[in-house]
Amino acid sequence: MNARKSYVPPFELGKPLDGGAVGDVIESRAPEFKPGDVVTSNFGWREYFVAAPKDLHPVSREIQPLSVYLGALG
Repeated sequence: MNARKSYVPPFELGKPLDGGAVGDVIESRAPEFKPGDVVTSNFGWREYFVAAPKDLHPVSREIQPLSVYLGALG
């Protein structure tokens, strides 16, 4: 969170947090994904984003809580 030397840039107010995230597919033009699928990505914490299928990784909704994909199963 500080503006000192680090392997990642510091957090910025009003900007999405970088890092891994789990989310729902809302709409897809790719045959690999359909609305309702759950995926992980490294696009950070944000409400919505557009991504190429190669940048998303499908995960199972059956494993709960989904946040385990950001740690032990990630």
